[in-house]
Amino acid sequence: MQVYVHLAGENYGPYSVAQLSQYVQAGNFKDDHLAVAVGAGEVEVVFQGLVLQVTKPQPVSNIFFSKTHAFESYQKSGRFFLYSVDIFLKYETYLIFQINPHSLLSMHTRIIGLFIFLFTGSFLQADRLVLVSASYGKNIVAITEANGDVIWSHKTAGREKGHAGHHDVHMLSNGNILFHETWQDVKEITLGKKIIMNYDCATANGNRGKGVNVHAFSRLANGHTQIVESGVGRVIDVDRSGKLKHSFNLKPGGTQNSRWARATPQGTLLVCSEQPGVVTEYDKNGKVVWDYLINTRVYGAIRLKNGNTLIASGSGNSVVEVTPEKKVVWEIKNKVPGTDISLHWMTCLQERENGNFIVGNCHAGPDNPQIFEITRDKKVVWEFNEFELVGNGLACWQVLDDKAANRLRKHLAAIK
Repeated sequence: MQVYVHLAGENYGPYSVAQLSQYVQAGNFKDDHLAVAVGAGEVEVVFQGLVLQVTKPQPVSNIFFSKTHAFESYQKSGRFFLYSVDIFLKYETYLIFQINPHSLLSMHTRIIGLFIFLFTGSFLQADRLVLVSASYGKNIVAITEANGDVIWSHKTAGREKGHAGHHDVHMLSNGNILFHETWQDVKEITLGKKIIMNYDCATANGNRGKGVNVHAFSRLANGHTQIVESGVGRVIDVDRSGKLKHSFNLKPGGTQNSRWARATPQGTLLVCSEQPGVVTEYDKNGKVVWDYLINTRVYGAIRLKNGNTLIASGSGNSVVEVTPEKKVVWEIKNKVPGTDISLHWMTCLQERENGNFIVGNCHAGPDNPQIFEITRDKKVVWEFNEFELVGNGLACWQVLDDKAANRLRKHLAAIK
């Protein structure tokens, strides 16, 4: 058996198990560094009196380390697992294996999964689901596995061509989905496909005849729904009945024509405005506390854990990280280095707990992923390319990992 270790963006090895143990004892590798093993031949795994015949995968020359890819490879073919070094050294015999195609796959999958959780407690990237919302004729809200397999979907109203809404979407903690079918509505739907909220942005709260469009909304901790009204340039909070509870106006001078908006850990709101291409940060009363002029039809921005702001430039075909002092410290533009991925209309963003970024790549055609995960050293570790499902207009989505994904699976199981 050969073992590879991933450290600071580099792959080291192969090592024997004995060599790896020596290197760990010498302090060259730490317990939480990632290890993967490859090898040939069959081994017998015994679990609580059950004997499972499993086969290890064949050696490979280029191990690509990724928690996500490791899990997805298992989901698709049962080929390998990725573990921290300390777990590998304790349970190296059982780590990376391929289920024997002659075995009872469903039973073995269940038992092996239980084995991993009980004996290691260290199954990396335990789960991932993707919530997508697409118009441009696809007109669908769907939940998929990380590999794109659809496990829930809802057909939305919309035109056969062009935009019909779908610029924001949220999986709520109660298992419902906050979405919109047009740029004049915000709806909440249960997984049982019952609409329990339908807010008419075009007419409610004094908007009749004013040409309001909505591209951003969210559910607040107090249960109210926050909606950013483009055109009139207003941010409102409404209760379930649609009654206005709080509002403030966006800064004049073009910023009223907004796109995405996201709350920050500081309690402020980042609002993106295509014209004049600026990200503006507002406090809860509408006071501007920070802004960044990017001079593109900017779509999305989020506040990172390090205090910087990550911006998806929309028409600028780029994603940039800027400091509070407005210095660019990280950027991808036009193409992801070392890949064939072309960047087009950059939209939604997420920051993972491990520091990776998940990026939306809209209008990029069938040859590019609509979503991808990238490390700070600009290595792509996961791609979502489901053009047949979402087409060329996937502007909004949400990736749910680990606990959030597990919680959603429970909600889905409850409706079956």
